[in-house]
Amino acid sequence: MNFNRPTTVTTGQGDVLDALVAAYYGSELPLAGAIDLVLAANPGLGARERVLPHGVLIVMPTMCGL
Repeated sequence: MNFNRPTTVTTGQGDVLDALVAAYYGSELPLAGAIDLVLAANPGLGARERVLPHGVLIVMPTMCGL
């Protein structure tokens, strides 16, 4: 992955945020910290149900400066 610029991912049916974040960032960041970054970059995402519907666009923010 190129962590120098934000990327947008689209959820599939049944996706959950923690699994998407873990798959995207791998071990580059602690999972809790990575989830916090993703939630900060996606206002309202934290208010959604745990299982996300198909088609939600999620910005995976850059890791520059971390």
